Amino acid sequence: MAPVRRDECLGLSQRRRLSCWTNPPEMDGNQYTMPEKPPRRIPAADVDFLISALHRIKLNGRLHGHLEDMENWFDNANDWIDPDMLPFPDGSCKFCEPDISLPAGCHRYPKDANSLRDALRQLKAVDVVMKLIRKSLSQRVMCLGKRCAELELQNGLRGTPDEVLSHIFQLAHLSSGRQGHRVTTTLASVCTRFRTICLQSPGMWSSLSSHQAPATIRLNLARSKESQLSIFLAQRLRVFPDRNMVEFLHIVTPHSRRWAYLEISTRDHTHFAKTFSMYTALDLPKLSHIRCIDPNAGHQMTHGPFIHFCSMWNIPSLKRFDANNVVPDQNSVGAHIRECYLKWNAWESGAKKRTTVNTVELPIEYLSGCLRTLASLRHLNLDFEDARINSGLFLDVPPRTNHWLT
Repeated sequence: MAPVRRDECLGLSQRRRLSCWTNPPEMDGNQYTMPEKPPRRIPAADVDFLISALHRIKLNGRLHGHLEDMENWFDNANDWIDPDMLPFPDGSCKFCEPDISLPAGCHRYPKDANSLRDALRQLKAVDVVMKLIRKSLSQRVMCLGKRCAELELQNGLRGTPDEVLSHIFQLAHLSSGRQGHRVTTTLASVCTRFRTICLQSPGMWSSLSSHQAPATIRLNLARSKESQLSIFLAQRLRVFPDRNMVEFLHIVTPHSRRWAYLEISTRDHTHFAKTFSMYTALDLPKLSHIRCIDPNAGHQMTHGPFIHFCSMWNIPSLKRFDANNVVPDQNSVGAHIRECYLKWNAWESGAKKRTTVNTVELPIEYLSGCLRTLASLRHLNLDFEDARINSGLFLDVPPRTNHWLT
């Protein structure tokens, strides 16, 4: 008996796996690279069949305005037989529209099975050709669409007046908070036109932060001209004096009459008080919004040193006060404040994880007494995230005040 080959005993799927193992893909250095699949070629006969069908579709569409006629696909459909001559009635086809060229609205079919299979093969071949064409067309549409979108964006920006772009830039600057100066720097570095627009918009340079270099602060002050300023003061070091804060205050306090927004973040009460001891009589006629962050209030319920100096400043236009771990009253923020957002939490400045060391002991009577002094208050939002409050106590808020407690 002749020996039986091993691959003859294997099934088709097993032989394929064996072939893939014994004939590994080509290697390029230490990595395997699969051979590229050649692009599929479209047979010329199938293309000719599709072209002839398109000519018939064009002719029939011009004459009748429909595509349901079987003659659109085959030029010899008139020689086919009607369904009544077949062994089984056609009725209505559930896959496509009926052939409206027939009185009964049914399809015609080739006379024999071989012709039927040939017609089916031709239609399948055309279907493959059309799928390849649709794929290529989709790729070109995406490519040209992307390029068209780029050109439309460029042309749209070119046609947009500088005044409109300046307004958009200033909205982006104002909505970025303490990062407003970064927005300005980024926009000004895009192109010459954007830089010119930024330089012609004084409000784009109105955000001043103690994290900026002194030369940058002076340059931005000059570029801001007479626009209102947003001041961001952050105490980064626990040493005295904090040279960044001292030099920053030395530069910006001569322009205090232009301040409209002030945000202060303290880390050490003692050093902060020493730094601000030279600025006890600031004139802030345009200051309308103050935000004070005191992450190290600890268990003490105190106004904080900032509130102490705030009580000595001239702030007749102050309407809103936001604070973390700080309680305002009429003596500190004035009687004209209308909005107040207070929050107590235990976040450390610059830390990513929460700590429980500085959980605030909040005497509700003390808070109520301070809030009652704010006679003009209309909107109050209190967030007791990490505050421990004695249960059963009543929080008294000023009358005609919309308040939210979380």
